[in-house]
Amino acid sequence: MKPEDFAGRGPAFALEDFFAGEGKAWGLFQDRFGNVRKQFVADTRGTWDPAQNKLALTESFTYDDGSQEERTWQITKLDDTHYRAETDDLVGAAEIEASGNAVNLRYRMMIPINGKPVALDFDDWMFRQGDDMVIDRAIVTKWGFQIGTLIISFQRTAAKGGGQKAAE
Repeated sequence: MKPEDFAGRGPAFALEDFFAGEGKAWGLFQDRFGNVRKQFVADTRGTWDPAQNKLALTESFTYDDGSQEERTWQITKLDDTHYRAETDDLVGAAEIEASGNAVNLRYRMMIPINGKPVALDFDDWMFRQGDDMVIDRAIVTKWGFQIGTLIISFQRTAAKGGGQKAAE
């Protein structure tokens, strides 16, 4: 798949449009054999700063084992279809391309496995399904071998008009 394969499909998907405001996410990680290894729910909160072309997106996760995690992405819009994102556990930056109703993120992230941080590669595809729904599927690899799939459903619960837009 390539982002341009989705040109013209709607609804149009701009990260700053969908993720500015509050939302909820539900997801799971399946290993390469299809076994569900982890499930989670997350609250999201995004603030778009048009003067800086930056979206600050915080995800607060609660996993099925009771553990919790918080991650804040700093996403810079480079042009109409390209973004760059950073967060503490990334190796380098995420390269992001949007087209039509799809957004493709490619990044390497340090993920704790058995108490040790391991660098994993993500080929992450998000598809906007309506005004308030995005479906996300990421293929996770290590040394080029698929180790699993991450599936997430995002729902926007309060749009950016609810005070989540930075002062312009």
